[in-house]
Amino acid sequence: MLNSVHNQILRFQVIVSYAIIFIFCGIPLSSVIIHSFTTNALSSDIAFVGFRNYLSIMQDGVFWQSILNSFILLLYIPVLMFVGLWVAIYLREGFALSGLYKGIIVFPEIIASLTVAGIFSCLFGYRGPVNALLELFNIPPLYWLGNKSSAFVVIILCIIYTSFGWQTMIFSGALTTVPQEISSLIKVDGVRGLNKIKIYTYEIRKTIYHSFLLNLIYGFSSFFSIIYTLTKGGPGYNTTTIDYLIYLRAFKYGSDLSSAYTIAAILFFVVMTLVTILYNILFGKRADL
Repeated sequence: MLNSVHNQILRFQVIVSYAIIFIFCGIPLSSVIIHSFTTNALSSDIAFVGFRNYLSIMQDGVFWQSILNSFILLLYIPVLMFVGLWVAIYLREGFALSGLYKGIIVFPEIIASLTVAGIFSCLFGYRGPVNALLELFNIPPLYWLGNKSSAFVVIILCIIYTSFGWQTMIFSGALTTVPQEISSLIKVDGVRGLNKIKIYTYEIRKTIYHSFLLNLIYGFSSFFSIIYTLTKGGPGYNTTTIDYLIYLRAFKYGSDLSSAYTIAAILFFVVMTLVTILYNILFGKRADL
């Protein structure tokens, strides 16, 4: 009797979970895909245009530039994961004031990314502290946010700062599953530096793979506020990513919603395709994982 009630509760929870996903994800996604095949999305005069919107986007140079910029932005992933893992390892081993440091690294997580980006905008402004520091070494001030390469450096640094805390915490949790015997051997053998990181990387490789895929999704869709605050996609379209281009097409420059819907649909299919391929490469046929 109890097992039957328990099974019914589990079925109900699964149904509710899928219903929530369908309502908050499935319906909006379906709406985006449907509207990507139409024109005049906000008008009562909606016309089905087939793949015309997609063909138009494929001939749009700004769209392809935003795709390239989105992939450039993904350079934050290896840096973030390496630093996060390195810090997590040393937090696990413990050192003076390590408890205080754990609180400090999660501090950016409780601050709005807009606020963090505003701070970085001030730091790397033409008359900001960073340029003032460079002038002490007789290095002329730089227009950090006025050049594509340096603007991407600032954006990536800002992303790493805002994401550093949760990445470290994820790896810290994964490291608790490493057998104590391995940690003891590392200490006895005096393993240090990159060799120590390699050993721990192998032990928590499954978590690292999942974090990589999660960061991949974030990289394509979650840093609009940072780009909006720091560069607004400029100079020109040099730091305009695909998610920021959706905003520009939907709410700026004539509000071309058909184009915005189409780009959003393409973004979804690109991200899902990449995640599916990489997931199969990383986890496919790996019984040891």
